[in-house]
Amino acid sequence: SPSDGPLDGGVDLPMDDPTGVFTPDEIAAAHQLKRDYGGPPSDHRHAACVARLKCEGGQIRCWRYRQPGDRFDTYALDVTMGVSLRTALTMTASQHRPSWDETTKEVSVVSAGAASTLTALHGEPSDEMVLHWIVSAPFPLQSREYVLRKRLGLLPGDSNGGMLIMMRASRGPDAGYHKPPPRRTVRVVDNTAVNVFWSTPGGGTAFRSLYREDPMVSLPSWLVGSIIDKVLPRGLKALTRSAIACERRDNAREAALQAKRLLEDSTLGATADVKV
Repeated sequence: SPSDGPLDGGVDLPMDDPTGVFTPDEIAAAHQLKRDYGGPPSDHRHAACVARLKCEGGQIRCWRYRQPGDRFDTYALDVTMGVSLRTALTMTASQHRPSWDETTKEVSVVSAGAASTLTALHGEPSDEMVLHWIVSAPFPLQSREYVLRKRLGLLPGDSNGGMLIMMRASRGPDAGYHKPPPRRTVRVVDNTAVNVFWSTPGGGTAFRSLYREDPMVSLPSWLVGSIIDKVLPRGLKALTRSAIACERRDNAREAALQAKRLLEDSTLGATADVKV
């Protein structure tokens, strides 16, 4: 319910994306994702809550359910972080991910579109790009490789400037990546993540995510579920911890620079008084 999370008072009606990055259906789904913040998905009210963690500056909640006709689970995740929206988004950018995600072995940009005016906010070189990403996975899962189409942009119609980030796996060649997977690594071709970030009234950030991935293994679903139930919240906790540390460093650096400028200004003023 809205009382459980930092939703703004009302959510505007979805609208067309003037940039053409997102379709009307994707925008509508993102608005619904944001409206569901604080509880299970509105279309799966009986989803199992598999994690509810306190972390510095916020909390993490995770629900698991299975879409009709799916062979594997979908996860809905909530995160609140005591950092600015810019810091939260920057930490999820491809070049910063290895700094906090211990599972990331390698991540690189395969291709990117035109330079983005939003780069200063979301940290990526473009609003549309293809990423190559290799991650380790706990036994008995193999390491996993992704060739991801990533799209980023402000959520049209959102009253408090939410950022929508969508990622979808490809087979590789259809996204311009032609190398085979490394040894002992499986390329995941069915993976989707929809993420909405927005600022909270207290200056923090809220984040709602919908995540589904084909585990691509012949293991009992209960075993795969028990592994992912632990991996996803653990990764989000690492993200939150690193984002707070990053913002503290940035704030300390800015305070030091401001103190230096004040000292220089006062020294110049004293010098001028002596000359007079």
